[in-house]
Amino acid sequence: LSALAKNAKRDPMASVKAEQLLQEMDNLADRFPHLRPTIFSYNAVLEAYAKNCHAGNSKRSQQSKLAILRIFRKVQRDDHLQPNTFTNNLLLSSNSPSSTEWQDLERWALEYFDHPESMSIQPDRNTYNQLFQSYSANGAADKAERLLQKLIHLTRTMPTSSLATDLRVGPVWFNLVLKALARCAGTTGTDNTNRSLGQQADNLLGQMYALYQSGYSDQKLHPQTSTYNHVLNVHATLGDIDRAETLVAELEQAFLTNSIDGIELRPDHIT
Repeated sequence: LSALAKNAKRDPMASVKAEQLLQEMDNLADRFPHLRPTIFSYNAVLEAYAKNCHAGNSKRSQQSKLAILRIFRKVQRDDHLQPNTFTNNLLLSSNSPSSTEWQDLERWALEYFDHPESMSIQPDRNTYNQLFQSYSANGAADKAERLLQKLIHLTRTMPTSSLATDLRVGPVWFNLVLKALARCAGTTGTDNTNRSLGQQADNLLGQMYALYQSGYSDQKLHPQTSTYNHVLNVHATLGDIDRAETLVAELEQAFLTNSIDGIELRPDHIT
């Protein structure tokens, strides 16, 4: 099963073969109980289908998403099986936020902030990666920023927790929130909302500097050229030329003065 999951990108039929093998194990379990599939068996099949969800073939992608939903529901109904974090992450990465199951897992991930020590199945870094990527792709800027602030608060108030350490916020999550803001800016009509989106982007840039200077994380949290480009994208989408030019000037000045140890900020072709 593991080999089929790993080979799914090269073999279009790997996911189907994996599910057939899983069914064979299930059938044999009536006579040989030790062969009953475990959650790890199901995860391997789900992983094989998940790799098809991002394939170029839209029909195969849609069929794989439906297969993942069907298998996930079966796991939930089976008293012998317990979905784990990896199971949940596979569904988050491969299904639409409009599905009931996806929304249930979103609630599970967010409830962690209220009960971090009492949950039997805890979300991990990949869980929040999937949420940020979904929010970014769908322009759910408010959800993305609320999640970011919750993670920052958690990791500052629980510094000794191993999971809190794993969930320490880095530039990628800030960038995904900024991407969500840019997508949101492209669909917004009122001037007041537009100014608000631009201000949100600037505030996030300022917050990164503040966290870096406070010692929240290592230098990787410092805004990078890509971060400035994401902020620029928000202002460019809004047509705010003055603010865009100011940001470019900041990048040019940072490069000329080399004022940040070990971090090279410079405008690139995207800027």
